[in-house]
Amino acid sequence: MIILICRYSRCNFSILLKDNQYEIRTDSKFDEFSHEFMGDSNSPRPVVLSRHEQQPFGSSFCYGTKQIIVEVMENGFLSSLSIYDGSKDK
Repeated sequence: MIILICRYSRCNFSILLKDNQYEIRTDSKFDEFSHEFMGDSNSPRPVVLSRHEQQPFGSSFCYGTKQIIVEVMENGFLSSLSIYDGSKDK
């Protein structure tokens, strides 16, 4: 018999965007800062992740800018946030 125990551990963070105009925190909902991910369109197009065996919260949606990718759960809260250096040329 195999017993699988999944644990969720929150990492508290605060990231300031646009010269301190907007803040993304651990407890932020996507609709509080989604306008930063929209660009020229009215609705951002997410990449949908379906990892049911690894993600107990169901499908999630990824949105990105030049330096941040946020993974948003169906309830609008953040599941993960990735920061990278988008200024380097490939």
